[in-house]
Amino acid sequence: MIFKLLIILILSGLTLSCSEKSIGALHGTYISKEYDFVSKVLMQFEKKTYILHSKLVLNIDSSYNLTTCGNFIKGKWHVKQDSLFLICLENNFINDSINILRPPSCGTLPSVFFIKNSSPLELIDQYNYNKLTVLNNFIKIK
Repeated sequence: MIFKLLIILILSGLTLSCSEKSIGALHGTYISKEYDFVSKVLMQFEKKTYILHSKLVLNIDSSYNLTTCGNFIKGKWHVKQDSLFLICLENNFINDSINILRPPSCGTLPSVFFIKNSSPLELIDQYNYNKLTVLNNFIKIK
Protein backbone atom coordinates (compact mmCIF):
# COMPACT_ATOMS: atom_id res chain seq x y z
CA MET A 1 0.00 0.00 0.00
CA ILE A 2 2.79 2.43 0.92
CA PHE A 3 4.65 1.46 -2.27
CA LYS A 4 1.60 2.34 -4.42
CA LEU A 5 1.18 5.67 -2.63
CA LEU A 6 4.85 6.47 -3.15
CA ILE A 7 4.57 5.73 -6.90
CA ILE A 8 1.48 7.95 -7.19
CA LEU A 9 3.28 10.81 -5.41
CA ILE A 10 6.35 10.47 -7.65
CA LEU A 11 4.24 10.42 -10.84
CA SER A 12 2.23 13.42 -9.63
CA GLY A 13 5.43 15.35 -8.96
CA LEU A 14 6.80 14.51 -12.39
CA THR A 15 3.57 15.59 -14.05
CA LEU A 16 3.55 18.92 -12.21
CA SER A 17 7.20 19.61 -12.94
CA CYS A 18 6.72 18.83 -16.65
CA SER A 19 3.73 21.15 -16.97
CA GLU A 20 5.60 23.96 -15.18
CA LYS A 21 8.54 23.57 -17.56
CA SER A 22 6.32 23.76 -20.63
CA ILE A 23 4.59 26.90 -19.35
CA GLY A 24 7.94 28.40 -18.39
CA ALA A 25 9.28 27.70 -21.86
CA LEU A 26 6.32 29.51 -23.43
CA HIS A 27 6.76 32.88 -21.74
CA GLY A 28 8.60 35.43 -23.84
CA THR A 29 8.14 37.65 -26.88
CA TYR A 30 6.57 36.56 -30.16
CA ILE A 31 6.16 38.41 -33.46
CA SER A 32 3.98 37.70 -36.48
CA LYS A 33 5.45 35.11 -38.78
CA GLU A 34 6.85 36.51 -42.03
CA TYR A 35 6.44 34.62 -45.29
CA ASP A 36 8.75 34.44 -48.29
CA PHE A 37 7.63 35.48 -51.77
CA VAL A 38 6.81 31.95 -52.96
CA SER A 39 4.64 31.29 -49.89
CA LYS A 40 2.78 34.55 -50.47
CA VAL A 41 2.05 33.65 -54.10
CA LEU A 42 0.87 30.15 -53.17
CA MET A 43 -1.43 31.60 -50.51
CA GLN A 44 -3.20 33.66 -53.17
CA PHE A 45 -4.11 30.46 -55.05
CA GLU A 46 -5.22 28.76 -51.82
CA LYS A 47 -7.40 31.76 -50.81
CA LYS A 48 -5.30 32.44 -47.73
CA THR A 49 -4.05 35.63 -46.18
CA TYR A 50 -1.97 36.42 -43.10
CA ILE A 51 -1.66 38.95 -40.30
CA LEU A 52 1.52 41.03 -40.05
CA HIS A 53 3.17 43.36 -37.54
CA SER A 54 1.67 41.91 -34.36
CA LYS A 55 3.62 41.38 -31.16
CA LEU A 56 2.63 39.05 -28.33
CA VAL A 57 4.34 39.08 -24.93
CA LEU A 58 3.55 36.16 -22.63
CA ASN A 59 4.63 37.08 -19.11
CA ILE A 60 5.71 34.48 -16.57
CA ASP A 61 2.84 35.55 -14.25
CA SER A 62 0.35 34.29 -16.92
CA SER A 63 -0.57 37.79 -18.11
CA TYR A 64 -0.11 38.84 -21.73
CA ASN A 65 0.06 41.93 -23.93
CA LEU A 66 -0.90 41.73 -27.60
CA THR A 67 -0.18 44.67 -29.89
CA THR A 68 -1.63 44.66 -33.41
CA CYS A 69 -1.72 47.41 -36.02
CA GLY A 70 -4.90 48.78 -34.44
CA ASN A 71 -5.34 47.35 -30.93
CA PHE A 72 -3.57 46.91 -27.64
CA ILE A 73 -4.96 43.93 -25.74
CA LYS A 74 -4.19 42.76 -22.19
CA GLY A 75 -5.29 39.56 -20.55
CA LYS A 76 -4.42 36.22 -18.98
CA TRP A 77 -3.09 33.09 -20.66
CA HIS A 78 -3.01 29.39 -19.85
CA VAL A 79 -2.08 26.14 -21.54
CA LYS A 80 -4.24 23.09 -21.97
CA GLN A 81 -2.55 20.13 -23.67
CA ASP A 82 -1.10 21.51 -26.94
CA SER A 83 -3.07 24.76 -27.00
CA LEU A 84 -2.47 28.27 -25.71
CA PHE A 85 -5.59 30.15 -24.55
CA LEU A 86 -5.56 33.95 -24.48
CA ILE A 87 -8.37 35.40 -22.37
CA CYS A 88 -8.88 39.09 -23.10
CA LEU A 89 -9.45 41.34 -20.09
CA GLU A 90 -8.88 44.76 -21.70
CA ASN A 91 -8.97 45.83 -25.36
CA ASN A 92 -8.15 49.35 -26.56
CA PHE A 93 -7.75 50.89 -29.98
CA ILE A 94 -4.31 52.42 -30.45
CA ASN A 95 -6.00 55.54 -31.83
CA ASP A 96 -7.58 57.06 -28.69
CA SER A 97 -10.26 59.01 -30.58
CA ILE A 98 -11.78 55.75 -31.83
CA ASN A 99 -12.01 54.46 -28.22
CA ILE A 100 -14.32 57.39 -27.45
CA LEU A 101 -16.55 56.79 -30.48
CA ARG A 102 -16.82 53.03 -30.15
CA PRO A 103 -15.07 51.21 -27.33
CA PRO A 104 -13.70 47.83 -28.43
CA SER A 105 -14.85 44.66 -26.72
CA CYS A 106 -13.01 41.52 -25.75
CA GLY A 107 -15.73 39.15 -26.91
CA THR A 108 -16.73 36.09 -24.94
CA LEU A 109 -14.44 33.39 -26.35
CA PRO A 110 -10.68 33.09 -25.80
CA SER A 111 -8.23 33.15 -28.69
CA VAL A 112 -6.74 29.67 -29.08
CA PHE A 113 -3.36 28.91 -30.63
CA PHE A 114 -1.85 25.51 -31.38
CA ILE A 115 1.63 25.28 -29.85
CA LYS A 116 4.05 23.93 -32.45
CA ASN A 117 7.08 22.63 -30.59
CA SER A 118 9.67 23.67 -33.14
CA SER A 119 12.76 25.82 -33.08
CA PRO A 120 11.91 28.63 -32.82
CA LEU A 121 8.64 27.95 -31.01
CA GLU A 122 5.51 28.75 -33.06
CA LEU A 123 1.94 29.64 -32.09
CA ILE A 124 -0.53 28.81 -34.86
CA ASP A 125 -4.05 30.12 -35.36
CA GLN A 126 -6.24 30.23 -38.43
CA TYR A 127 -9.82 31.23 -39.04
CA ASN A 128 -12.14 32.01 -41.93
CA TYR A 129 -13.14 35.57 -42.81
CA ASN A 130 -14.91 36.69 -46.01
CA LYS A 131 -14.17 33.39 -47.78
CA LEU A 132 -10.47 33.61 -46.93
CA THR A 133 -8.43 31.54 -44.49
CA VAL A 134 -6.57 33.98 -42.23
CA LEU A 135 -3.27 32.81 -40.74
CA ASN A 136 -2.42 34.42 -37.41
CA ASN A 137 0.90 32.76 -36.60
CA PHE A 138 3.62 33.90 -34.21
CA ILE A 139 7.32 33.02 -33.91
CA LYS A 140 9.15 33.27 -30.57
CA ILE A 141 12.04 35.74 -30.73
CA LYS A 142 13.11 35.83 -27.06
